[in-house]
Parts: sequence; C-alpha cells; structure tokens
Amino acid sequence: MVKIVISNPTEVPNELARVNALFEAGLTHFHLRKPDFSKDDMEAYLKQIKPQFLKRVVIHSYHPLIQKYNLKGINLRGCDRRTLGDDALKSFTKEIQRKGLTISTSCHSFEEIETLPCKFDYVFLSPIYTSISKADYPSAFTKAALELFFQERKSTMPVVALGGITEENVQELTNCGFYGMAFLGSIWKENPLS
Repeated sequence: MVKIVISNPTEVPNELARVNALFEAGLTHFHLRKPDFSKDDMEAYLKQIKPQFLKRVVIHSYHPLIQKYNLKGINLRGCDRRTLGDDALKSFTKEIQRKGLTISTSCHSFEEIETLPCKFDYVFLSPIYTSISKADYPSAFTKAALELFFQERKSTMPVVALGGITEENVQELTNCGFYGMAFLGSIWKENPLS
C-alpha cells in the first residue's frame, strides 16, 4: 500500500523542514500542490527540498519543471484533462510515461474513473471521508459503495483514497481495495511534525 503526502495548499510553519523529515522517514510520494504559487514560488520551494529527494516529488502545476528538477512526475486536474481532450490526453500520458515519469489525476466519482480514456499510474478518489483540511467537504462515498466498486470495477487503474485519511482508517480502506492512501489534513492540521 502506497502512502502519499500532499502539501497543504497554503504554507504552514516549518513546512520544508517537515517535508524533508518525511522523506528521511521513508516517504516515497510527495505531491506538491500550491494553487496560488507562481512559477518562481514553485522553484524556490523545490530548491529547498534536499536534492536526493526530488525524484519523489510530483507537481500539480508548472509541469515543465519535472525535467529541470528531475522530479517523479505530474498530476493533472480534471480541467486539464478536459482541456486536452481524449486523443491529446492519451498521447500526453504515454509521452510522460515513456520518459519514466508518473502521471496521476483526481476523480470524484466511480464513473469518472471508469470513463478515463487512458491509463494513469494512479488516480485519486475523493472525498472518501469528511475532509480534515476543507470545511464543509463531507464524504461522498459509503463503505458499501466502495466495496462494491472494487468488486465490480472494469478498470484496473490503481486508486488512491483521499479525503479525511488518517492512520486509524488505513486498514479499513486497504480492505476495500485501495492501492494507496493520500494524507493532507491529518499531516498538516492534526499531527504536525515538530
């Protein structure tokens, strides 16, 4: 089971020290998602990550930086997928993967996953539980619906649970069939590293 940490959308105290500490503790997937960052902000952030850990970073914006900083890969938002269209998305995904990089995306329904026109390395499904980091963002799925989805699904695309994920609910989600878990609020809000 893969554990992914997603950056807090806004900066938090000692964030870069905490990110580097997570890498030192064995984190293999860190998603850098800072919607309000400029390209310069993103580069300044990346330069503060220890060089040996950059290959574990996936960025959600300024995708050309993957080559400059030798990053792990990119994440596409739903609007990015729609803007590209199915054919261009298929070509783009294959090109990223041919370079040995990962490409992921976010989905908010079972149907959205099942109708993706190409194979991503993994997809996020959210919100599984009520969000810790976003106010008024309740769970969109029941345990029974999740179990049924994994039993009957047509796609073999790896699915990562996102939304309200804590160490306490990892086993339940693993039993449902998730490939991995993404932690955001539980890392940055509930259990910050010192």
